[in-house]
Amino acid sequence: MRHPRPRLRALLPRPALALLASSAFAGFSYRHLSTTSNTTNDAGADEESPVLHPRLFTGYRLAERRSVGSGDGRGGIFVLRKDGGEGPSLEDWWTNKVWSVEVKQPQLQIARAYTPLPPIPYDTTTTITTTSADATPASTATAASATSPLRFWIRHAGEVSAYLHRLAPGTSNVSLRGPHAEFSLPPNTSDVLFLAGGTGIAPALQVAHALLVKRGEGGAERVRIMWAVRRREECAGGVGDVGGEEEGRWWGWLKGGRGWGGGGGGGGTVGEGEELGEIVREIEALKRAVRPGRKFEVQYFVDEEGSFIQPGRPEAQPEAQKQSGAQTPHPTKLILLAGPDGFLDAWAGRKLWAEKGEVQGPLRGALSRMDLGGWRVWKL
Repeated sequence: MRHPRPRLRALLPRPALALLASSAFAGFSYRHLSTTSNTTNDAGADEESPVLHPRLFTGYRLAERRSVGSGDGRGGIFVLRKDGGEGPSLEDWWTNKVWSVEVKQPQLQIARAYTPLPPIPYDTTTTITTTSADATPASTATAASATSPLRFWIRHAGEVSAYLHRLAPGTSNVSLRGPHAEFSLPPNTSDVLFLAGGTGIAPALQVAHALLVKRGEGGAERVRIMWAVRRREECAGGVGDVGGEEEGRWWGWLKGGRGWGGGGGGGGTVGEGEELGEIVREIEALKRAVRPGRKFEVQYFVDEEGSFIQPGRPEAQPEAQKQSGAQTPHPTKLILLAGPDGFLDAWAGRKLWAEKGEVQGPLRGALSRMDLGGWRVWKL
């Protein structure tokens, strides 16, 4: 997800660690951190901290790895635990930000950032109960500790990812640095449409978790994720919340009246008799944690089945904005995107490099040809 693509370089005596794909949502190109001593990322690559730290690396243990997919798309859910030691609370990060942590590859002295999956109970048989819009679900009340496990979906691709897949669960240590904010969620966010490609589902679930579960007052009314993957095995058992002709289109959704079920997350999202894939189980657990009165939908699109996200009818959107704006004064409506380069190119264009780092760059792709009214687009 980087443009242009600088070469990877080795760590010298005092420079910062080279960092791959800071948002880590599916890109595999590289960027390098500043070598000046007054930057927050210029910590010595060999220094260690006993707790999670934005400038120093901290040792975590690889507690578990669960397989996801096969072939070129193979990967796994990695569970990293911090054994002992107290750290800063991650409560604000889980509530208000999309964030990542860096993982160090010690042999090559490079790092890549990965986006944690939200701390939703993995066991899909667990029932989560909330009593009011301002109550914090019991399942998430203690999940924001810096010593709680961090979980990631990591594909077997790239130097750092390949290194992680070679580690033996149970005893192997992994060095983390962070957290690092990728995006701060506005306090008055009312609606989110998230276009996710591949591992871009991780930040999408962070957003849904923050706005529909963690936040009391100021949480979103509705979040819809449209998730595109290459193979069905990556989303095994997942069935979209909207079917038929409207499945891949969002123009009706922008009107605020189509495709929404009651309660936390529409019915019919799990294939009957199918074993759920790891990520679908994450999604279903998150749906059960949604606060009453808020709405969460996920649509699945699989390349090998010929199903793709469609922009729908852009001419219908100006009217949609008038209706939405009349219901809630000055809300923030977001269209967020995360995915591989080709996915971003098609929908909004990639982020660009500037003197001080990455910038959003101009809006291109399909979204640039649509009248989005008051919806704000942000590329992660």
